[in-house]
Amino acid sequence: MIIGRLPSEAVLVILEELGKSGNASPLDKSKQRWLIYWHTLEEWGDIIYNWAQESGFIGSVCTLFELTQGEDTTEQEFHGLDTEVLIRSLRMLEIAKKAELILFDDNQGVKFF
Repeated sequence: MIIGRLPSEAVLVILEELGKSGNASPLDKSKQRWLIYWHTLEEWGDIIYNWAQESGFIGSVCTLFELTQGEDTTEQEFHGLDTEVLIRSLRMLEIAKKAELILFDDNQGVKFF
């Protein structure tokens, strides 16, 4: 089997198509670095919010570390999720007025509504 390498233009077309479906977004204006998502940011937000509802965290604050590394989330699909993807997902919840991000100094958390 011969495995070739796609030209960078072809890779960019693929990434832009993933971006249109909500499964990728560029990290820089030159589109040299991308985040690729298994779930869209909205889907990740919904998964996290459903967990918060089921686990009794509505009205509470959770640290971002607790969400991705804590003992309460070891069985959750978002356990181990990249911090940048987590923050972008929580911003979707913020837009929907379901959560508020707390990002200042060394404090990184989210309050669920």
